[in-house]
Amino acid sequence: MTSEPDSQSDRSHASAHMTTLIWLVGAIAVMLGIALLWYARGLLAPLATAALLFVLLTAFFERIRSFRPFGWALPRWTVHIIGIGLFCLIMLLLANIVGGQIEVASSELTSYRDRLKGLTVEFGAFLGPQVSHWLETSVTNMDVGGAVSSLFNSAGTLVGTLGLIALYLGFMLAEERSLAAKLPRLVPDPGQRATVADAVKSINIGVQRYMLIMTAVSLLTAVVCYGIMLMVGLNFAETWAVLIFTLNFIPTVGSIIGVLLPTLLALVQFTDLAPVLMILVGMGITQFVIGNILQPMISGRSLNIGPFPIILALTFWSAIWGLLGALLSVPMTVVIMIICKHVPPLRPFATLLESAPEPAADPDQPSTA
Repeated sequence: MTSEPDSQSDRSHASAHMTTLIWLVGAIAVMLGIALLWYARGLLAPLATAALLFVLLTAFFERIRSFRPFGWALPRWTVHIIGIGLFCLIMLLLANIVGGQIEVASSELTSYRDRLKGLTVEFGAFLGPQVSHWLETSVTNMDVGGAVSSLFNSAGTLVGTLGLIALYLGFMLAEERSLAAKLPRLVPDPGQRATVADAVKSINIGVQRYMLIMTAVSLLTAVVCYGIMLMVGLNFAETWAVLIFTLNFIPTVGSIIGVLLPTLLALVQFTDLAPVLMILVGMGITQFVIGNILQPMISGRSLNIGPFPIILALTFWSAIWGLLGALLSVPMTVVIMIICKHVPPLRPFATLLESAPEPAADPDQPSTA
């Protein structure tokens, strides 16, 4: 008489133990994954960047293939040569701009240090004697040679990272066709294969859409801000434009930094306050209008990621991978959200990441109609 309740109790206990074990294994796997991301950041961060650039370039290749002059399509190898050639040309142009202006910046550091001393004296009454004395001592003891050396070291590190990214990207482009053929073979079950193919397609579409929209919006922001800086006569306007374009991929924080840094340079460069205000107000309005009005009109709800998950992702990936992590935070969140949507046990996490989850009928539930 008591065997059946005992067996049910044993099954419930076994199920509870199995659930606890699954959550424990999952927590350990997450911690190990975070440790791997941290310790292998020198390898994984450039690899993830190359993967995103690969997605962007493949989208660009598709746009070129859709262009049919005189009614015939361009050969695949021609499309690749055009796309890779344009990409390398842009990278060389940006490296030339930044590298050339680093040399100019090294010669201007002494004059900027003298100007900072004057600003410290001018604002001493507002800052207080202790803060003013600390700033004056810091500016006086500024190591110009060390700053120049740091600039060139940073440029060398950047060139090395870009070279590694370009190497990864080149091999990915060479494997473009074989990658598409290998994915179905990884999953032998036809049903699971369709699910994986759907997830890969969704990730590809989502990341492509984000990268294309952000590239266009960031380019527009950089061009308008460059025009403002050129009109005012701010030094290193080209470098600031490249930096603004790059920082615009960092949500919220990047736009603020892209306005504050040129404003601080204008404060050091100009003795009059009018150019400083023109830089601050003009670029601030540009960032606000493009980022808060134009960009939502273009993207709509294509990503559907809440603002709080974006800030959390920015904090996490910045702590793990530094600047590259900040640049990759939103695309990585898009990938994670799409994967969670296609894995049933992880769907609650996808719901938490969404800004406004749409109600959908559960396919596992029978219809009540």
